[in-house]
Amino acid sequence: MHDNPKVFICHSSEDKESFVNNFVDNLFKRGIDAWVDEYEIHFGDSIIEKVNEGLKNSDKGIIIFSKNLNNSQFALAEVDSIIYKGIYEKSYFIIPVIIDDDVEIPELINHVSGVKITNIENYDNELNKICDIVFGRHELSVLGEPPSYYKLNQLPNCTKQNTEIFRRMGYYCLENGFDAELDIILLSIAREYLEDIKGENSIDQEEIEEVIVDTLDILEEYGYIKSYDAHLGLPFVSKGFTSKGFYFYFRNFIIDSDKICKDVISVIYNDKKFEVNELLSSCNISQNLLNALIRLFKEKEFIICDNQYNILKITPKGKRYFNKILNG
Repeated sequence: MHDNPKVFICHSSEDKESFVNNFVDNLFKRGIDAWVDEYEIHFGDSIIEKVNEGLKNSDKGIIIFSKNLNNSQFALAEVDSIIYKGIYEKSYFIIPVIIDDDVEIPELINHVSGVKITNIENYDNELNKICDIVFGRHELSVLGEPPSYYKLNQLPNCTKQNTEIFRRMGYYCLENGFDAELDIILLSIAREYLEDIKGENSIDQEEIEEVIVDTLDILEEYGYIKSYDAHLGLPFVSKGFTSKGFYFYFRNFIIDSDKICKDVISVIYNDKKFEVNELLSSCNISQNLLNALIRLFKEKEFIICDNQYNILKITPKGKRYFNKILNG
């Protein structure tokens, strides 16, 4: 283990002032190299690349579970990535730190002993326990083999490698939009994937290109992505998510996807809110995720909307479907 263990801190930005900043300062004082976005991501940096780098280089992951966490799609995507790393890297430990009552712990880690902090103003005993876990002085369960239902996250007709690269592509699109054209970033995604499984010094550019071209061919063959015209001197043309690809990413890799979808449908169908700004303020999801859902509903002919994702009307087909989702 490193002399100063590296720990990735996953949290909601809403908890920074009330808890996270003080918690991270306390970890630093005790010799723990805590990765937190506020200190590591600077103006002009790619958020996705920096987060992936911080997660890749960490020895353990601390997830701060609070009521605010469930309202942050980006933080929940980080939770997914930490759990995935914990499952497939046997030496990686996850430490749930719970600062609110009645918060939901993902089923995949609800067997892992967490640390409950009942008073965020005075938590020395809990902090000592967390530090003992980080430094290996306190036994903590590893996640072990993924349960059978988790393996359903492997895309139909795709390998685990295809699926993992697809997941990382979707994670990028959470920040940049699911209508983004993906080009040079795909090489970075493939490189990071290979570095995670093989180490930085055992891969070359030819292997990176071979892996990404093979994966893109499979994903496009089965309709998860599509091609654009741009080439940019790469060994492939630019790619983008199809609605089918977004649907599979959303259902498999976004926590509480069913609830999110139902909430959006309820606001559209029951509350009759059709403007994007109204939907954003009512649904508590990112604009990129909302836009992708609206585009999916449009392609399914459930709604008619303009080019700015404002809904003009719900179709008869959409009314039947939305009513079925909401009322069974």
